[in-house]
Amino acid sequence: MIIGGGGNTKRFIEELMGCRITVHGKTVGIIGPLDECYSAKEAIAMLASGASHGSVYRFLEREKQNILEQKFK
Repeated sequence: MIIGGGGNTKRFIEELMGCRITVHGKTVGIIGPLDECYSAKEAIAMLASGASHGSVYRFLEREKQNILEQKFK
């Protein structure tokens, strides 16, 4: 499940990465800053492959930290 119960996972990804995500059937659309969208795409692919939501959340938190560090170098 990509969206999560009540859309919590979708909302978490959107808020952390600053992206907008739409899901229509088997199609997922992501709009936002390039680096953040790439990380969101990777997270969605992880979920689709069966990764636990917790591991995806940790991945996203690390990615966001890396993105912020790169922006402030």
